[in-house]
Amino acid sequence: MSENTADEVVRFINKKDEEVNPERLKIVFSGGEPLLNFKVIKRIIDGLKALEMKKTIIYMITTNGTLSLCDDHYKYLKKMWVSISIDGTEKWHNLARKYKNSSEGSYEKAMFTLNEMLAKQMPVRVRMTITPDNVVNFAENYIELYKITNQLVAFEPNLSDNRWSKDTLDMLFENLRKIIIYLQDNNLKDARGITYALKEQYFHFRTKCSGGISTFHISSIGKLYPCILATGVEEYELGDVENGIDFKRLNNFHKINEKKTQDCEGCSFYDNCESKTCKIVNKYYSGSYDSPSVVKCNIQNKMYQLLMEFKKLWEK
Repeated sequence: MSENTADEVVRFINKKDEEVNPERLKIVFSGGEPLLNFKVIKRIIDGLKALEMKKTIIYMITTNGTLSLCDDHYKYLKKMWVSISIDGTEKWHNLARKYKNSSEGSYEKAMFTLNEMLAKQMPVRVRMTITPDNVVNFAENYIELYKITNQLVAFEPNLSDNRWSKDTLDMLFENLRKIIIYLQDNNLKDARGITYALKEQYFHFRTKCSGGISTFHISSIGKLYPCILATGVEEYELGDVENGIDFKRLNNFHKINEKKTQDCEGCSFYDNCESKTCKIVNKYYSGSYDSPSVVKCNIQNKMYQLLMEFKKLWEK
């Protein structure tokens, strides 16, 4: 993103804030590696200082932790909720996260950055990406990172990987069960925390899609989309930061989401499932607006079984 586009982003955010007037704003810097364009991050945060005097702005960023950071970086990163992508022990992290055009893994540098941020008492967490390649060691990797940070570790299965199968999904939940049992035995508060967070993530009541109304994804060239999955798809483009929302496109987009997901009618989890409110998710994973991802359905069902096993933890 250019600095001129960043200025347009600031103007767009201020204008939408006047229209929507939320209690607080959440702004997420994403990539690629967002810190490669640090000057734009600074420009946006500095440009929103006046708005920050009026209301809370939560800044969030996910980084791979491989860049060398200076005092100026930390001055701004201390204003954010920072996530560092680390997938486990050195062996398992380096399996997937190697430097470009190199066989060298990034674990050592990422851990250095994590420890530096922890020493500075910054609001930083570790985020793991779970794949069919590393799911076999998910629990061991999670527990190792939990011991290092002394806090819950964020994790997300990479569902864009089409190699997920019944066996690897079973492995995912076997390992998640081990993690919960470990936390239950060692830190009851965190055991309650992880199960409650999973319940809220997977089983909260889903309302209408807010994309293009109160939530926006802004591309590097200032195009507006309803969410990150839609980015770069012309069909879902809703306007740009300079000219604002194209309401005809916005209305057409929401007509797609208003339709019921036919393949999901009668499902007990329909009101809690992403397939109800986000037809882009359906199209992205299954190729059809009317069909949910089979993998996502399996995860939803397995998550319910797991959470019912540990109901005494999250219901307190």
